[in-house]
Amino acid sequence: EFEEKMTYQVVGSQEADPMNGRISEESPFGKALLGRKAGEDVVVEAPEALAAFYEKVFDASANQLVPGRWELPAGGATLVFAAAAGRVMVPADSCGLEFETDDVDALYTRLTGQGLSPSAPVTYPWGWRAIGLKDPDGNNMDFVHNVGPSI
Repeated sequence: EFEEKMTYQVVGSQEADPMNGRISEESPFGKALLGRKAGEDVVVEAPEALAAFYEKVFDASANQLVPGRWELPAGGATLVFAAAAGRVMVPADSCGLEFETDDVDALYTRLTGQGLSPSAPVTYPWGWRAIGLKDPDGNNMDFVHNVGPSI
């Protein structure tokens, strides 16, 4: 429902501009993209990049408590980012996170202002207004608030 296709160009570190799809060949993501073909799925072991992404989403700061592990308080929960011991395979769209927010439209404006690409806000007949967003590893997130049923 909220699947997003992204295009990146791998460039030298001096030319890097991640917000505009120009990824440094020295970054974990750039290294993972080298030698890949268009349309190929890429999984990156870069918990620090995930922590930075979620800092933008939640407008909060992650704490690195020990090397390789970050924690970020987010709306009564704590998100934890750590490198996995091995490759973990999760089927696409098999899980996701849903967060209730006070104003989906304001959040959409803030996220797009941060250079992120959430789906356009939509109101469902059962009364929830929502936006969707995928993190750099492809995990689904929905942000919702109740606006009342439209039926």
